[in-house]
Amino acid sequence: MAQAMELADIVLPGAEDAGHLTGLTDDEETMRAMRAMTPGLIAMTRAERGVLVHDGDTLTQIEGLRVPLLDAT
Repeated sequence: MAQAMELADIVLPGAEDAGHLTGLTDDEETMRAMRAMTPGLIAMTRAERGVLVHDGDTLTQIEGLRVPLLDAT
C-alpha cells in the first residue's frame, strides 16, 4: 500500500484504515505520518467527525453533516 501511495495524486482512507497503515491512533499524527508517504492530497474520512484534508501545506478539518438514518434493508 505504501508504494502505491507514493504514486497517488489523491489518497482517501478512512480513519481506521489510516490508523492500521501508520500504527497511530491520533488523527492529526496519522495525517502527518501519511503526509510523509505521499505527495498527493490526503482526505481522511472520520464518519460523524467529518474529514481531515491535507494538501501538502495545510491541514483542514471539515465537519460532518447530520443526516437522517435510513434502514437500507
